[in-house]
Amino acid sequence: MAGTHHLRRPDGSLFDVFVSVAGPDKPRVRQMIPALKRAGLKVFLDESDIRPFESITERIRQALAGSKALLVCYSRDYPTRSACQWELTAAFLAASHSGSPADRIMVINPETGEDHIAPGELADACFARWPDSAGERKKLAAAIRQRVDLLSGGLGALADRPPPAQWPDGMRGHPGFVGRYRDLWLLHTRLRADDHALTAATRSGGVAVLAGMAGMGKTTLAAEYAAQFGAFYPGGIYWTDASGGGSPHPENVASWYESQLRDLVGRTVPRSRLLPLAGEYLRARPGLSLWIVDEIPTGLPADAVRRLVIPSPSVRTVLITRDTAHSEVAGLVPLGAMDRADAMNLFSLERDLSLERDTVSAGEKEAAGRVIDLLGGHPYAIRMAGRSLRDREGLVSAADLVSRLRTGPPGSTGVGVVLDDTLDRLDIPARHVLDLITVLGPAPVPAELVAAVLGAAAGTSPADAAERAGSALGTLRRFLLATRTGSLWSVHPLVLDATRRRATGDGRALAFEAARQIPVLTATADARGQAHLMSHALALADRRDLPDGLGMPLLRALAAFRLDLGQAAAAAGFLARIATAGAMTTDDLLMSAGARNDSGDHSGALGDALQALDRVRELPGGSVDRLRAHRLAAQALDGLGGYGDADEHWRAVEADSGLAGVSTPEAVAARVARVRSLRLRGRLRDALTLAREIVPARSTARMTDTLLEATLELARLQQMTGAEGEARSTAERVVDAYRERGLTEHVTALAAQEVLAYATVSLQLWELRPNTKGWAEAERRLAELHTRHAASLGPYNTLTLTLAVQRGLTLVRLGRSRAARDFLTPIEADCRAGLGPEHPVTARAGYALGMAHFQLSELDRAAMLLESAFERQLPLLGPVHPETLQSKLDHAAVLLVSGQHARATQMIREVRRDLPREVGRNNDLYGRAVIAEGVLRLPAWMIRGGLRAARWFDRKGGDGEEPG
Repeated sequence: MAGTHHLRRPDGSLFDVFVSVAGPDKPRVRQMIPALKRAGLKVFLDESDIRPFESITERIRQALAGSKALLVCYSRDYPTRSACQWELTAAFLAASHSGSPADRIMVINPETGEDHIAPGELADACFARWPDSAGERKKLAAAIRQRVDLLSGGLGALADRPPPAQWPDGMRGHPGFVGRYRDLWLLHTRLRADDHALTAATRSGGVAVLAGMAGMGKTTLAAEYAAQFGAFYPGGIYWTDASGGGSPHPENVASWYESQLRDLVGRTVPRSRLLPLAGEYLRARPGLSLWIVDEIPTGLPADAVRRLVIPSPSVRTVLITRDTAHSEVAGLVPLGAMDRADAMNLFSLERDLSLERDTVSAGEKEAAGRVIDLLGGHPYAIRMAGRSLRDREGLVSAADLVSRLRTGPPGSTGVGVVLDDTLDRLDIPARHVLDLITVLGPAPVPAELVAAVLGAAAGTSPADAAERAGSALGTLRRFLLATRTGSLWSVHPLVLDATRRRATGDGRALAFEAARQIPVLTATADARGQAHLMSHALALADRRDLPDGLGMPLLRALAAFRLDLGQAAAAAGFLARIATAGAMTTDDLLMSAGARNDSGDHSGALGDALQALDRVRELPGGSVDRLRAHRLAAQALDGLGGYGDADEHWRAVEADSGLAGVSTPEAVAARVARVRSLRLRGRLRDALTLAREIVPARSTARMTDTLLEATLELARLQQMTGAEGEARSTAERVVDAYRERGLTEHVTALAAQEVLAYATVSLQLWELRPNTKGWAEAERRLAELHTRHAASLGPYNTLTLTLAVQRGLTLVRLGRSRAARDFLTPIEADCRAGLGPEHPVTARAGYALGMAHFQLSELDRAAMLLESAFERQLPLLGPVHPETLQSKLDHAAVLLVSGQHARATQMIREVRRDLPREVGRNNDLYGRAVIAEGVLRLPAWMIRGGLRAARWFDRKGGDGEEPG
């Protein structure tokens, strides 16, 4: 009733009661009116005849707003009248703002039972049974007068507020909603729960699962609830979907959903913060908000469904799905076939013919009832049947439709017959568009793709193609076959199934034309447009009948799109399909080598790079392709720990580019890769010099991925040379840059988060008053990254194992000794199996495991692991690499505690001597070497205590194990 004027009596006073009654009950209500007036009540009763699906008049709106209370004659006919339900809902919401709805809504029940009354609050507080005699009517009128005398102000004063905000672009569903009032009230009851404990740590407002098979009107019901109960949600109505862009895989669903969350909060954040930030955003809105998640796939795991719920007590969530199993997440609102009365009203609405009118024959009414029965109360089919008869009024009758439904093909259903009849009526352009949308899959289709395909197929101009596409899409919408959201068009799942069943050769030809057009449109589309086009590229690329000449460009477009998003493993997968088809070009090989290097598949990257190098080896000097091939081969060999072989390629890179003073993109990429190569070899000073030449002093608005990789390398170098504070700040620059671009899952962004987490532990561990909360968050983040890499890249992938070792080292630094030992023991074995015993990551895993044993005073095992790590690192990394020196120093500490004083003394002094050559003196490692040298002077019985004082065994926030 927001924004309405309040209709009052001529003397300016409010009405005491607004009598809400269905048309068939008006005769009995008229008997009650005189008794109400004799009791001194000012009564409003509308005498106009409103059809079951007609909207209410402005006069009724004003009268309800200007009344103190609602008096309802709640018969079995009452819930079938949309106008009655609007009056009840409006009064219910208005009364809810001031207290209990039962204070201002008085229900008189003329029926023998109460099962027809909804919501439950009204059934529980039913005011009275219908009076049959004059004496009973007088007594009831007096009771109503007594209740009204306790009220002040009208319903409009309580509910007069602006309509809620709608996001993203208004309400969904279909106009002319009919019936389903019990379902609407059940949904409202489910959402009224103050809290639903979804997990031990997250509590949210009321959640309801709206479930039913295709075509039952789930989205329409949610839209109608949002429209009727919008005043209950001043914080806004928010529509999202969990379709996954047509892919039901949980990871695709999550990514699709998260992109909508980022649109809402107006900035990009890490995945782990998206839901909490959305909750904070909605909590800041005025009052409650309604959050609707449509198209939740069947079979989506319960934990994935729970992650769709916004964690905020001020949010009420509707989850829409076909899967009733999701009821384990929240209260179920099952949506089945419509009851006969609602179905008849819906049929009448779509047919634009009221079956209650006296001019409608009994035969026509009977035929309409048979149509409803033959369609099983299926709302979508009923709407389509009514619309079909309206469009052919005077040509096809309801009786004709009954005959058609009864004589359909063997095995057909009423729904299928109605769909087939509607599809048969389409003109050729509309049929082509429907065929096109069907072959493209369930994801929404951009209108520009429809126009491009139709135009190319017909050989028309872009303007003519747009006109042709617009007309055809309009036809599909008018026939209830397609719906539009912005510039995206979707087709109902039942229509998709029916169209596939009737598939013709036109669909195949249209699919091929779409495959030609998508790469062209992608080149000029924005990020969101590319995402929609790529979902269809994927569906087309999976077609077995697609010629390689069309399929290979789609796979290349998909690979390039994934690389732009920093999803290197996915890009490598698409390129592998090109390789399987034997269609790899030199560019494909180079792209594949880069993607595989970025995703930790260095063996595969080396094979691609060497194959590309064979093709370009004889090209003239300075060839960009040859430079790139040598660089990628060198990076792959570095990743495999084959530094000697890699050096041959680095020399070739140096010869081709000079590495210095060259600013072409490939030359810059080569210089950045060389920084990493120098870091891996322990040449930290040279690496720092080169990195500082490449990385700008301040972040620019649009740093390239290559410059961000260089910035990340600088952060790693700062961390290795003891500048942990600078490393943290530099890594944050990379994380922030990708956050601003909405690419928090980019491979470089994830690597920067790893550096940031480890730098947090490194920086804070040696402070006098360390922040243990930062330690726990750092370990949690590393655990999350490791789990994600293991799932997406595999447990033996180089990136996965590197992260695992880093996570284990963090547990060691936190003093969680037993947890570190138990975690690192299988990881060290995985490194040996996946990378080989001579790989630097394997050596580092042995070092980390040795430190866990050292903390637990398992000295023999610690000494063996640390010595083995040092002996492998010495030839691999060199004597002055920080990892080599760290293994040597900690091995010396074990020897010192074990009583091997002489050998330990020599090793400690060598470490202190060698550290300044590359690592420098202003770092934690050099400080520990100095302390160890001081401990050498202590008596044997004090050595353990001296090392503990130096925090060699610090276990703040850990398991609390003490060395024996």
